[in-house]
Amino acid sequence: MRAFLLVIGWCLLFSKVLAADVPVLVYHDIRDVPGTDEYVVSSRMFREQMAFLRQQGFQPVSLHAFAEAAAGRAMLPDKAIVLSFDDGLASFREIALPVLVQHGFPAVLSVVTGWLDGRQVPADYRGRLLTWEQLRAVSRSPFVEVLSHTDNLHHGIPANPQGNLTPAVITRRYDAASGRYETEAAFRDRIRADLARSVARLRAELGQSPPGIAWPYGFYDQVLAEEATALGMRYHMTLAEEPARTGQFPRINRVVLRASNTIAAFEDTLRFERARRPLRFVELELDGMASRSAAEQEKWLSALLPRLRLLRANAVVVNPFSGDGRHAFFQNDRIPLRADLLHRILHQIRTRAGVDYLLLRIPAVPGVAQAAIELARRHPYDAVLLAAGHSNADAALLRKLFDYYRPGVRCGGEQGAPWPVCRDFVAVSVDPRHAAGNPVAKQEASTPVYFFLQNRPDDSGGQIAKVLHGLRSSGARHFGLRDGAFLENPVNLRRVASELAGHTIHRSRN
Repeated sequence: MRAFLLVIGWCLLFSKVLAADVPVLVYHDIRDVPGTDEYVVSSRMFREQMAFLRQQGFQPVSLHAFAEAAAGRAMLPDKAIVLSFDDGLASFREIALPVLVQHGFPAVLSVVTGWLDGRQVPADYRGRLLTWEQLRAVSRSPFVEVLSHTDNLHHGIPANPQGNLTPAVITRRYDAASGRYETEAAFRDRIRADLARSVARLRAELGQSPPGIAWPYGFYDQVLAEEATALGMRYHMTLAEEPARTGQFPRINRVVLRASNTIAAFEDTLRFERARRPLRFVELELDGMASRSAAEQEKWLSALLPRLRLLRANAVVVNPFSGDGRHAFFQNDRIPLRADLLHRILHQIRTRAGVDYLLLRIPAVPGVAQAAIELARRHPYDAVLLAAGHSNADAALLRKLFDYYRPGVRCGGEQGAPWPVCRDFVAVSVDPRHAAGNPVAKQEASTPVYFFLQNRPDDSGGQIAKVLHGLRSSGARHFGLRDGAFLENPVNLRRVASELAGHTIHRSRN
C-alpha cells in the first residue's frame, strides 16, 4: 500500500512539473533616457521591475532549470520566471547585469553573431552592441546563458511580387526576375548555413556552443527547429502572448516587454492581459480583387486599412481561395492562380493596420490539402479555420501541415464539424435576419466561440449593429462581421465601429 501511495505521489509530482506554466520575458534595450521606442525600458523602470519581482515572490530560473523540469528531473520553484535579453546590446552588460547580480537573478542573452562581427548592423544599433571581448566577460558570469539569435537572419528579404520585405529567418525568398519563390531545399540549405556559422562563431569566441536559439521576431517552423537541433541547439525560444509550458518543450514561448513604463503595465504583461482581450473580427473575401488592375488593388487596400483601424479590429479572417474554390490567390501547384496577392494583403494588414491575429479560412474543396503546403509555408497567420465539410483525413492532414510550418498554431472548425482534430475554437455563423434579440452567446462553453455575422449589402436600419449589440450584451466575447459594400456606407461604418470598439476599453489601474 505504501509503495502504491508512493507511486501516486510521484505521478502527482511529475504531472505538476510537466504542467508548469512559466512567464518568459523578453527585453531589448535599456536606457537611462528611453525616448519613444515602446520596446525600450528605462534603467529606473528596469530596477523597479526587478524589485517588484522580488517583492512579489517571483523566482527567476535558468533555461537549464526549465529544461530539467520539462524532462521530469527537477521541479520548478513556485512563481518561476525566465528573464531573456535579445540582440546583444551593451546596455545588458552596463545596466541590466549589475541589477540581476544584485538580486541573484539568472538571465538569457541571445546575440546575432554577424552583428558582433560588424556585418549588416542596423543603423540604430551601430556603436551600441557588445564587443566579442565584452561578451566573453559576460559569458563567464554564472548568471548568464548565451544563446544564438542567428548569424545574419535578423533582417528582411523580398517575400512577394509587390516587394514587401519580411524576416529572412522564415521567408521563402521571392525572386522578381524568375517570378518564383525559393524552393524548400534552397531555404533549408540557407538556414543550415547561417545557423552553422552562428554556432561556429560562438564556439570560437566563447569556447562553447550555444545550447539554444532565440528566433528573430519569434518566427520559426519545424524546418528551422530540425536544423537547429541537428547543431545541438536544444532550446527554441519564440514569441507568444502566453506562458512557456514545460509540456511544450523545446518550444519556449516568450512575451515581449512593450510600453512597460509603469509597474501596472509590467504586471499586465506578467498576467498576459493582452492575450485576454476579446477578439473583434473582420472577414475578407478576395474575389472582387481578381479583375482589378494593380493600381486598383492598391486603392482598395488603402481604403481597407484605415477602415480596419476605425473598426478597432484586432483580428482579420481571409479566405485564400475564390468563393467557388476553383482559384487561389497564391502560387501553388494544385489550384489555378487567379492573382498572387494574398501575402501582400496579410502583410499590410499586420504591419499597417496593427492587426495581430490573422486567420485563414480553409474551404472544403478538391485539392485544398495539397495547395495548402504553399499556403502554410509562405504566409503569415496565427490560426486556421476549417470548413465543416472537410473529411476526417483532410482535417488531420491540414492540422499537421499548418502546425509544422507554424508550431502551436490555433486550429478551429465551423459549427457542426464532425472531426475532433481542430477544436481550439468553434466558428458560428449568425444570420442577422433571424438573430435579433436571440442570445446566441449562450452557445459558448469551455471552447472559445467565434461568432461571424453574414451581413448583407442591402441592410438598413442598423440591423447589423443591433445584432452586434445583442451579442455583446448577452456575453459573447469574440465576434465580428464580413467586410463589403455594407461598410462602405459611412453611417453603417460608424454604427458598427461603436459596437466593435468595446474590447479597447480598459479599466484604469494605479
